[in-house]
Amino acid sequence: PRLSETLKFPYNHVKRDIIMEKSGVKVFDLLNQLPSELLDTLSEKHKVNYQVKKLSGQLMFKLLLYNIVCTQRGSLNTLMTLFEDVRFRLFAGIDSNFSTKRNSLADRISTLNVGYFESIFNHVRTMCSAHMDNKLFKDFKIQRFDSTLVGLSAKLLSQGMTMGRKKKDQAEGFKFIKFTIGFSGLGVDQIQFNTDQITASEDIALAAAIKKTCVDNTCIVVFDKGLKKRKAFAAFNLEGRSFVTRINETHAYKVVESRTENIGQKSKTLEIVAERYIRFSNGGVSTKKDAPFWRLIIAKSLKTGELLYFLTNLLDLTAIEITEIYRLRWDIEVFFRFLKQELNFSHLISRSVNGIKVMTYMTLIAAMLILLFRHQNQLKGFKIVKMKFANELQTELIKELIIFCGGKPEILDMIMRT
Repeated sequence: PRLSETLKFPYNHVKRDIIMEKSGVKVFDLLNQLPSELLDTLSEKHKVNYQVKKLSGQLMFKLLLYNIVCTQRGSLNTLMTLFEDVRFRLFAGIDSNFSTKRNSLADRISTLNVGYFESIFNHVRTMCSAHMDNKLFKDFKIQRFDSTLVGLSAKLLSQGMTMGRKKKDQAEGFKFIKFTIGFSGLGVDQIQFNTDQITASEDIALAAAIKKTCVDNTCIVVFDKGLKKRKAFAAFNLEGRSFVTRINETHAYKVVESRTENIGQKSKTLEIVAERYIRFSNGGVSTKKDAPFWRLIIAKSLKTGELLYFLTNLLDLTAIEITEIYRLRWDIEVFFRFLKQELNFSHLISRSVNGIKVMTYMTLIAAMLILLFRHQNQLKGFKIVKMKFANELQTELIKELIIFCGGKPEILDMIMRT
């Protein structure tokens, strides 16, 4: 029988006499939350299969997901090789006589409706939201915002911004695309693509991304010193956005009130040395009395003695809690490293803006599925978790191949348990 007639992705688990003893969630438990019916409905909604005979939207989704999860460095050649892998053919439900060309894949990625992948991204984001567990601040959702750059030779990338000065030995220089992300710690709440030169400034890129999020009194936005415009802080205040950031010591301000109740409090890394309510100054002249005031917390690093300046419009939390909220911002730095080192985010398979957006959404979808797998199985790390995710996916596919060939998959369970 033809594979496409026998198996569908995601498949329902077959009940077996011997099952691997494993707690938590399995890979296909997660993938089954992206059923074929949902993918087909979204394909029809976004018309991704219009006048397409072979490379359907669902097939491209499976191919790109399998490529990101199960390979170390994806490329068009890697995608072509995957078509020859019997495990992928089983995963996608395609027949042995199915074939395509490298150029066809490249053209398809460049022209696929990005809205299709954005809709899948939103569905996975909702899956992550249902499992959020903020242990430190249960009453708040902490949204970390930051940007990362991916660059390529200007000869190969037609759109993008330039950063810094071109080196003498770089005839063409580099162009960069900036990705500004809002990260909840488990899911990606927002992604913004920046190619215009003006968005090279974080005052533009970060502020624009933050303003796209819904205003919620249980949400706290956290960002670094890259966004430093006082007008942006004032705008957040008017919109009712709570935020925590750091500022440079050189910021000019007028002290409205000094507070002492939190001085001397310590966390594992910091000690509070000063707390003030302030108004920013402009050219040495203090702002009007009805201008907004901010809470400035000065803390000393217990390790280096360095003074750190934290700015917020939150008045009800303790000074230590404010510094702990800012410390959570580091999660997004770790997340960017995971995307680039483990999910090949720095390597642009497609060089068209449309193709880059498709690959970005696919990378974030894969990342959130892996993080959800990590969270629900109480695992640690990133590299090993990705390997476990890929190994479990491929092992389950091998079991189905054994069934398809008339064998006994429970023997594989016994081997793996030992």
